[in-house]
Amino acid sequence: MIKLYTDVLVVGGGAAGLKAALTAADRGVQVILAVDYPYSGSTFYANSPEWGLTCARDEADVEALYQDIIHASHGCLNPVLARRMAEESRQGFEELKGYGLEFTNSKDIGMVSCFGKTARGGVLNDLNQAVDAYQEQIEARPKLKVVSGITAFTLVMKEGACRGVIGFQKDGEITVLLASATVLACGGGENLYQYSYAVGPLNGSAYAMAARHGARIVNLEFVQFINATLEPAGGLNYFQGAFAAVKSFTNRSGERFLEKYLPRGCTAEECMKLRSSHGPFSSEDVSKYFYIAVAAEGGAVIVSDLKKLEAPEFTSWKKFLTGSHYPFDTPMTIYPHAHAFNGGILAGNDITTDIPGLYAAGESMGGCHGANRMGGNAIMAAQVFGKLSANAAADYAKARGNTDDVTSEESLAMIEQACYSKERQGKMPPEKAMEAVQKIVQKAAFLERTEEKLNEGIRSLERLREAYAPMAFLDTPQAASAFSTYNAVCSALLMLTAMRERRETRGAHLRLDYPEKTDGNMRYVTFRPSGEVAFGPVR
Repeated sequence: MIKLYTDVLVVGGGAAGLKAALTAADRGVQVILAVDYPYSGSTFYANSPEWGLTCARDEADVEALYQDIIHASHGCLNPVLARRMAEESRQGFEELKGYGLEFTNSKDIGMVSCFGKTARGGVLNDLNQAVDAYQEQIEARPKLKVVSGITAFTLVMKEGACRGVIGFQKDGEITVLLASATVLACGGGENLYQYSYAVGPLNGSAYAMAARHGARIVNLEFVQFINATLEPAGGLNYFQGAFAAVKSFTNRSGERFLEKYLPRGCTAEECMKLRSSHGPFSSEDVSKYFYIAVAAEGGAVIVSDLKKLEAPEFTSWKKFLTGSHYPFDTPMTIYPHAHAFNGGILAGNDITTDIPGLYAAGESMGGCHGANRMGGNAIMAAQVFGKLSANAAADYAKARGNTDDVTSEESLAMIEQACYSKERQGKMPPEKAMEAVQKIVQKAAFLERTEEKLNEGIRSLERLREAYAPMAFLDTPQAASAFSTYNAVCSALLMLTAMRERRETRGAHLRLDYPEKTDGNMRYVTFRPSGEVAFGPVR
């Protein structure tokens, strides 16, 4: 067993984790950045056009940006956090440029973010250059230590407060990371689905780790699905704007099919126009029928019109295709993939969570996004709340003083407690359990949801959790994947419960059995001590 000590522990190697670690180090405290994969999550996904960042153009634009965030969210967010995001967005953008990241102004290429109303912020020029810039920033901070190859499993809890994280090395060795304050920024739960794209196994571990100690998790029902390719290669992020430059759009048999899925009075042209205005699936306009049709057909083949691609708004898409060595008119088979989570661990107005000493940022944090999320707001939120959570964690660590210690026996007891069982006789391999999770989630929690499917999924996950024994893999090279998979089972239970309990249709959440909007408030899920899921409204 390895034990490491620090003032502030940050878990996660995406944009939010990097921002939190750099900020905390600048506050003069010792920082460990613990990552499974360095430069991970949705931020550093290479098979995609470079990401964009939304920010206020100037002080006069802050209120308009805030109103656009509220409008896009369709409720279900904390307006105080949304305002903080708008107010501090410009500074976050400038700090990224100060790190050495270079951007093209969105206004110059006429790119309006998904669910947005005007061009703001910029588009990253080069992902590889950004990685180099981040690495330089890390190396310039002697108080910041990066520990790679750590799969986080559960929180270290003492006297009702978080004192770090217990995880596993790639060879299965237990690693206890002890800290006065901890920031979880280890992404969302994209890997819970059979079709997803991101860097690293994003199994919703932050949600499971926090919820099992009573933290409220919000908005897990709002998952962003974006079309990505099945062919010519898997997982290429198909730029939403390119739907405005379509030459042909058929099923895999070469047949037109969209029209038969559209309601009376809606044309294919209208549907495609809205489809090109935002990437993520949303129930709020008729573009939803595009996604439903593609999913029902098992994929769609798209060929672009070369003349239309000459417009400036396709600059980043053509750059990506060129870099990937695909001609601009390459036929591409697309299918909806899970890309991002709009929810996470509930953060209050002061950025604290329900657990003293625990903070969250990025997709691990909930409350700043709603039923839909504007494009570019993910990176903006990572900068704003990565910084705010790190400052709060640094203040907490300084006030608290020395890091607690735990014995090896205490660490093992915490692992056992997290599993709700000491069973060590399980025979199901982690990869089989993960396949089972993905099949259950894909069936119950894809685009169109019903009470019947969600209840069936929840029962299947409960049976899986009873049958699967990660403790059987303790002290083996499979420990990291075994316990990460157990977190996947737990986070999937939280997510499906959240989807069942939101009995309405709103934003990214489409309930066939509850098609109307009825409740614009946030609702939470968490675990009771017994392991059962509890839920209720956020008050």
